[in-house]
Amino acid sequence: MVTARHGRQGNMTYGADTEGERSTQSPKTAIIHIRGIYIGLMLLAPSYAHADINCLQECPIGSPAHNTLLSRPTHTLSNNPETKFSDWVAYRVNPKNFGRGQRRNWQRDPDLAEDSTLAPADYKGIGTNLRADRGHQAPLASFSANAEWYKTNYLSNITPQYKQLNRGPWKHLEDAERKFAMNNKKIALYVVTGPLYERHMPPLPNAKKPHRVPSGYWKFIGFQEGTQVSWASFVFDQRTKSSGRYCDHLESLKSLEQRAGLSVLSVDVPDHMRRLPSTTDLAKGLGCK
Repeated sequence: MVTARHGRQGNMTYGADTEGERSTQSPKTAIIHIRGIYIGLMLLAPSYAHADINCLQECPIGSPAHNTLLSRPTHTLSNNPETKFSDWVAYRVNPKNFGRGQRRNWQRDPDLAEDSTLAPADYKGIGTNLRADRGHQAPLASFSANAEWYKTNYLSNITPQYKQLNRGPWKHLEDAERKFAMNNKKIALYVVTGPLYERHMPPLPNAKKPHRVPSGYWKFIGFQEGTQVSWASFVFDQRTKSSGRYCDHLESLKSLEQRAGLSVLSVDVPDHMRRLPSTTDLAKGLGCK
């Protein structure tokens, strides 16, 4: 099942309304049956509740009103029709989804309007001209045993990511996520990742639609035990070298949220804690001393 929602995510509320966050208007919902998939569209909703299996308590808040939110068994994303890429992708790292390697069969996301995302032909020549890969935000390797693994190859989950970053520190951090999940199977580990647009970057050489290539990426990894929330936050420049260590890219949660323009962790955390790049337990668990 795919659930699609339209509306200003900056006004989202999740779960039960709390004081100061109560919705002033009930959302109107339409259910449409397309290709055997039920898609719930939130219409004329200034704010709405959204509980999601792929997010730690709440999904990020702050994406533009024109974005489309898609929730799948593998991942949840907020697709931006202007950049043609997702502002964020959230997923849970669960060892039950790990398995043998699967093929990379790139497809345009069938649940998005054609003019709001890219098609496989738009990526032609990126390896030669940009020295970039089709980089997963929710990694294929983390869902290879999931029945819907192929949806991680939809281009709504892909960005042009420079090879040295994609095959170096980015991949190594994904490996560390899976290792942590394998070693701590009682912990539900959640990840949110997204692009940064902090400077102009060369466009895809054969893409006909207007788009923006990211200048960098951010990643938030976290879990909760009881009332205790642990996290590690990272920021990578697009031109990060393959020899770089992902631990060298730890950045404070506060800085990450400011640069991304999102509230990534909506849990009530003291400001002095948000100024930290990570909590000690998770940093060590990911291999950062």
